Amino acid sequence: MVRLSKHRIEVAYNKITKRATSAEIHSLLVHDVGAIIRSHCPMNTGFWGKIPVDDRADLMDEITTNFKIDFEDPDIKEYINGLYNGRYREFKAELSKYYKSCETHAKALTLPPPEMVDRDKTEWEWLCNHFNSEKFKNASSANTTNRSNKKNNHRTGSRPLSYIVEDMIADGSKFPEVAAFEVTYAGKDKRWINEATKEQHEKMVVKTNEYLAEKAKEYQLPEDTPLEEIPVDDPDIGLEIMTSVLGTNSGRRIRGLRDSGATTKKVQNLEKELEVERAARKAADAARIETEQRMQSTLKNVGQKFNSTLQSWHQSLMQVGVVIPPFTPFSLEDEEEDEADTLLDD
Repeated sequence: MVRLSKHRIEVAYNKITKRATSAEIHSLLVHDVGAIIRSHCPMNTGFWGKIPVDDRADLMDEITTNFKIDFEDPDIKEYINGLYNGRYREFKAELSKYYKSCETHAKALTLPPPEMVDRDKTEWEWLCNHFNSEKFKNASSANTTNRSNKKNNHRTGSRPLSYIVEDMIADGSKFPEVAAFEVTYAGKDKRWINEATKEQHEKMVVKTNEYLAEKAKEYQLPEDTPLEEIPVDDPDIGLEIMTSVLGTNSGRRIRGLRDSGATTKKVQNLEKELEVERAARKAADAARIETEQRMQSTLKNVGQKFNSTLQSWHQSLMQVGVVIPPFTPFSLEDEEEDEADTLLDD
């Protein structure tokens, strides 16, 4: 891999959305992982998970050329592993499409795609035999049928819906999940993928307007108050409206979007963890201050006793006629200041 910049990009992880906190960094990760898969990943296993553990570890380590990633965190490791798995499947699907374009198995064997030319020829031979097997053909046919039966096919590519929701929040949307649904299934040109999806969105809009009307009554706002000026105080209402229209069962979630109940619970748990950490730090600081005060008090008592002894010796020596300098009490604070001054001078 070629380094993108002089410094590695640090990957911050959001434990709620289970992705990088930045959509831009997520996109860069996807791009780099895809390049690694296409350049170095062995394709004669069929699945990412079947690649030997050590080989997968080496491939995942390559991403650290451009990114600073804490692989000690199991959640981050799982996130990155998922990116590798997705890009592996994507590349394999492209190779399968190329294989089918060759019309015959024999022709495909003699014409590897550009990405496979510089590899060991046995990899492409294995893939051709894999694509030609009845097991793969049956699985491919079943996947094609499943995709054709999907009610909602989105227009936003591989970009996670959670990032689209974040965009809607940044744009000031009162119901970001509903707005994200429109962008995902209609696109910027408002061309809905099918009539059923359009009708679902229209039902969501009706529910958002009903919610705003109730809020207007609750806040005793004038009847002619524009909908966009009515405040929304429930951050999960957009998700609740969308799931009520789509008929998502309780306890389940829409792929790519957070679950409102789970999200709230996770946030609350994280807040509790932070509160515990703050309390622990506060207790540690208090204990440290108490220890320092006890040490200062002990040193002060020791200093007083030491000075008393020195002064007694000084007086005894003067009484027997010994000429000595005037008595100067010893101070630990003066010693500490002198040491600090010496360090500063150095």
